[in-house]
Amino acid sequence: MAEKKEITKRLNTICDYICQNCYGQGSVIKLALLCAIAKEKIFISYKENEELMIRSLLYTRLRNAFKIVSENSENVKTYINKIFVTDKNLGTIITAQGSLSDTDYLDYLTKVSFPEISPSKETLAVLFTLDEIDSLQKEIDIIPLSDCVKQLIISVRSHYNIEKLKRLIHIARTSAFLNGRNEVVLVDFCNLNIIKLPFNSVEVKKYINQPTKINCFEKNDSLYSEILSFENLIQRNGNYPKECTAVEAQKKCLKTKYTEIMDCSSERISILESWKKEFNENNFFELGIECHLWLERIDSMISDLPEVEEYIKEKYEKIEFSFVSDINIGDYICSNGKTGSFAKDYRKEIVPFYGDEPFAIICLKGEKADSIFGINCEQCQEIDYSEAEKIVAEYKLKNCEVYSSGWILPTIEQCEEIYNNLNMATSNYGLEKLKDTLKNRYWSSTKKDDNSVYYFDFSTGKKDYTTPDHKYNVALLHRFYCGKE
Repeated sequence: MAEKKEITKRLNTICDYICQNCYGQGSVIKLALLCAIAKEKIFISYKENEELMIRSLLYTRLRNAFKIVSENSENVKTYINKIFVTDKNLGTIITAQGSLSDTDYLDYLTKVSFPEISPSKETLAVLFTLDEIDSLQKEIDIIPLSDCVKQLIISVRSHYNIEKLKRLIHIARTSAFLNGRNEVVLVDFCNLNIIKLPFNSVEVKKYINQPTKINCFEKNDSLYSEILSFENLIQRNGNYPKECTAVEAQKKCLKTKYTEIMDCSSERISILESWKKEFNENNFFELGIECHLWLERIDSMISDLPEVEEYIKEKYEKIEFSFVSDINIGDYICSNGKTGSFAKDYRKEIVPFYGDEPFAIICLKGEKADSIFGINCEQCQEIDYSEAEKIVAEYKLKNCEVYSSGWILPTIEQCEEIYNNLNMATSNYGLEKLKDTLKNRYWSSTKKDDNSVYYFDFSTGKKDYTTPDHKYNVALLHRFYCGKE
């Protein structure tokens, strides 16, 4: 196995040699050399009318990086010629930096080609041969990727075809090998000037400051999607899911969305911190401008994400919940939060669309205009009062986390009002259904004294009290907010 440290030392010497008088294109020459050692093709991106000039510079300097002996001189020239392609889809794109000065430009025009450079004896001794490059490939191909690099590749997979990613991974492995590393780290990718950061909290910050300009954000970013969805739910512009009509379901939906945003932001900060560490690796590229841009962007994102979190937290804490639509006496509430009016064929109407039976029917308005009460469709038959109290304390609505608790026995006054609502002139199918359900005597929560409790007879509309050992029916109430909280 080749000594990696010795390879790195040789490479630094070669880079110093071929980057002499390079018209400010040192990092481009190094990247081209990296691709040449990786045996990958190169597409030069530069000003259209000066591209040939930069190609000539790179060709000359790459040829100088390889040891030419009499029997392989033509092979080296042929190899270097084959590296450069004119179709950007067939090679790694290398973008030349800046622009040649007027002096350099005239110098090139008058001399026809860039000046040749001559290696010292020490440099000549460390130049690569083509056979050596071939022998290195097996060692290069087995270098593993770091976890951060794997995360990066997964993040950008939708932007690159498989063949292009394979080429980039091979070049990055070559970079790691030439720098003496045992695995590919982010700096090996970033200096390629190809891979873009897959997410951008700067754009998230623009979005939350200007929520109407949603196109300023990368649409494939998961955090963008979560924030946009969160904003829509808060604004309640018809964007609530059907199951989030009722307040408690709204709370659950928004809490879930809030948690997802916070988790996504925290995870992103953790990923960015781990990415940043990988830029501390030694690199013969000497952290070129692209790496510095990555570091600046990562630092900016790490500092911006807490502001995004604070914005979301502030929004969440100021949310005012309310029913989206008007709720009337006799309407149903499903355990998934959907509300609406009964029709005679409500079973056919509701179940296929919402996958749930109504669990409560609105039967009573609250003391103020901010709430209403629904009575549970589940009825408990013929139990004494102590058992009724036990049911209230332990009752949990099946298959419904949102409305599982908070159920109460109605007071005797509430029983009277429910009875009056059942018999009002403008009855509907929901009230008719409830009237068929509430028959005979039901316990209330109102006690006359320590030894007697009020009950209500929905068949006659009469109230009375009796000892707790009698057995009557039980129907539970739940309060639903229809105003702002």
